[in-house]
Order: sequence, then structure tokens, then C-alpha cells
Amino acid sequence: MLVVLVGCARSRTGVEGDASDARVDGDIDSGRHGREAGPGDGGFDFDVYVDPGCDGGRRDGGGTTSYECDPLEPESCGPGYGCYAYASPPTTPCGEEVFISFCNIAGPGTQGADCSGHTACAAGHLCVVTGAGTQCVRACDVAGGEPRCPRGFLCRSTDVPGYGACF
Repeated sequence: MLVVLVGCARSRTGVEGDASDARVDGDIDSGRHGREAGPGDGGFDFDVYVDPGCDGGRRDGGGTTSYECDPLEPESCGPGYGCYAYASPPTTPCGEEVFISFCNIAGPGTQGADCSGHTACAAGHLCVVTGAGTQCVRACDVAGGEPRCPRGFLCRSTDVPGYGACF
């Protein structure tokens, strides 16, 4: 009968007989924060997220707003213009999201049209990432007010609080 043992021999570092400084290879203090290996980890220690000491970039209001217009009110911009809203992510670890709306010349894209940015979409539409790619979708009121989605579509939240999109 042949018996094969697989594994690594464990060695000790430090002064012979000095138990206070003895370490097992792999347990050397590298200054990294880690946790004990858990089930399914394969016996490896993994780094753990270290909180930078902020509240995840959210303060009382959940972000800063810079609204020039209202995507739910087509008249909030001049004729031939549309109002487009988006969320700008934080630029620092403890920064806040900035929610922006702006007026720009309205594009031709309506529900389901491919887009590469909001200004490719018609007034009352937003350019969002969908399961079918980046598309123009009609803006809607997630609270159930006007404007509502056309029949067969549901109003779902976007990254910008209070504004929805018809899917």
C-alpha cells in the first residue's frame, strides 16, 4: 500500500526556545489587516475592507443637488430643449454623490432608442443602462404622479432620487 501525504511542512522563525517570538510561516505580521480563514476560503487569509472613517459618502440628504430644471416638466427648459438628470459619483473616498439636472438641445431618441448620452434623447426621456443596452427611456414620477409610463411599462427608480424611468 502506497500512502502519499500532501502539504507543507511548518517551520518556525525566531530564536530557538524563545516561544514569545515564534511564528508559523504565513503568519508573519505584514501589517495587512485580515481575518481568519473561513469555510470555503480554501484555507487562505483574505484582506478585509477597512472603513476610511466616513459614512459611505452619504450625509443627511444623501447627496448634493444641482438642479437647473425638472425632467418631469418639459416646460422647465425652453422650446427645443430637454431637461436631463444624472448622478455624478463621489471623487474622493468620503465624498458625496452630486445629483444634476440641466437643459440642453433635445435629441431625437424616444423609448428604446440607443443612446450614448442624455442629449441623444428627446425631451422627457433619459439615457439609462438597461438589460438591452444603453437606451432612451421616458422619464416618470416614481411617486405615482404625472408623467406616468405608457401602457405596458413600469416606472422604476433611477440613480437620481425622485426621478424614474419607464421599463
